[in-house]
Amino acid sequence: MMLKYIHDHYLDKYEWFMRADDDLELFLRSLNSSKPLYLGQTGLGMAEELGRLALEPGENFCMGGPGMIFSREVLRRMVPHINTCLREMYTTHEDVEVGRCVRRFGGTQCVWSYEGALITVLHLFSQMQQLFYENYEHNKKGFIEELHSSKIHNAITLHPNKKPAYQYRLHSFMLGREISRLCYRSILLHRQGLLMSSLSDTEVQWEDQQLGSPPSYMRYKPSERHDVIEWDFLTGRHVYSAAENKVARQSLGNSLRTALEGIILQVMEMINENSKTRGRVIDFKEIQYGYYRVDPMHGAEYIIDLLLLYKKHKGRKITVPVRRHAYLQQSFSRPFFTETDELDVLSSWLPSTLNPNPCLSCPTL
Repeated sequence: MMLKYIHDHYLDKYEWFMRADDDLELFLRSLNSSKPLYLGQTGLGMAEELGRLALEPGENFCMGGPGMIFSREVLRRMVPHINTCLREMYTTHEDVEVGRCVRRFGGTQCVWSYEGALITVLHLFSQMQQLFYENYEHNKKGFIEELHSSKIHNAITLHPNKKPAYQYRLHSFMLGREISRLCYRSILLHRQGLLMSSLSDTEVQWEDQQLGSPPSYMRYKPSERHDVIEWDFLTGRHVYSAAENKVARQSLGNSLRTALEGIILQVMEMINENSKTRGRVIDFKEIQYGYYRVDPMHGAEYIIDLLLLYKKHKGRKITVPVRRHAYLQQSFSRPFFTETDELDVLSSWLPSTLNPNPCLSCPTL
């Protein structure tokens, strides 16, 4: 009846309609909505249910947990017959019966593969499993723990995430990704501004000069030996430092580990950008060793030796381990300041005898 309500009240107002659990995080990208499409993670039933769901060979349904997406045309075809579907149910599973109704009256079923703007029945589960991420691992208990993963970044939906705190964490992560994308965009604009100033012979703005300088390990030029920024050596588990004010050997901290995971994920996405046309995919295996330092004026700098797996899937299939050096920089964008507490302007101007802690509300970076 939910689908009938959507059909009666919203059919002409939207192109896509989704039914999902409340523990799902959705970020739907633009798809071709001109065809009768029914999207989701394909299901055939649990092992003990095979043969009991009244499914013919080749028939399937979209699993309810990760979510179902209906194009407008599917609802237009199916909903006028919704009462027939309700009278002729063969199981108690909502997702199975919705799939049966879509297949019977919508003229389609849950697709097996999505490639660009073309959807075809190719009997490939992997594509839908990536778009509709289902994390049903018994030891996770409804918690999507690993967020720095290409599976997360490529997904349309993520399921399950059972507790509100888990959803807030996931939502915060997605907002952080969007902030990073906008910061990177601002850096590119500063670089373009610096380039245009040199081409047009106009005065270079300070921000463009500071934030728009091209990537280089020589942006910071120390004038004295003690001003040189030391490189720290790292492996997949430890960090080694020769600086006098640092611990000589320590475990890889959470902040550095998280930074490395994000960097490697971006590197692998760049490497595999044209993997389909090249007929190969390269997977990350581990960090052999690397060096890193932080330039307080410009950003973090890395030199990392990566162990990768080269997988060729066109022609003769082969898998070969390869090593690559990655020279990386994470440039700082414009700094933003926030206040930990509201600033009481009146009390900040009072004599220190009346205001014993005048810096209680000092802004922090």
